[in-house]
Amino acid sequence: MATIEIAKRAATRPTWAEVSLPKLRENYRTIRNYIGSGVTVCAVVKAYAYGHGAVECSKALEKEGATWLGVTSLDEAIPLREEGIETRILLMTGFWRGEEEEIVRLGLTATIWEAGQVELLQKAAARIGIKRHGS
Repeated sequence: MATIEIAKRAATRPTWAEVSLPKLRENYRTIRNYIGSGVTVCAVVKAYAYGHGAVECSKALEKEGATWLGVTSLDEAIPLREEGIETRILLMTGFWRGEEEEIVRLGLTATIWEAGQVELLQKAAARIGIKRHGS
């Protein structure tokens, strides 16, 4: 009985999270300066930037020079592109059959978990007239 009461109290605790975009940018600069210029950083903004606003955080990171953003799925990448974010976006968990044309159209980079996915992306690129996906 005591465990249930504790769980009830814990579940109703108010949570407050405040994101400072200037601090986010400062943290990104700190990481870049620490690791040096020869290392690529992928700023992970999946799950709505962990609840902090993927679009807002991505725009701040892009202004700071982020070259990669990581998301879980196509559904998370679409709003970023719709808001004008041009930074390379990695679909960290891959994609499902039927998503390949949108991935190519939006210039996303997909994680591949089956060899046949490469062919799906190549065919999608050919269908929409793109000679080469990614760089």
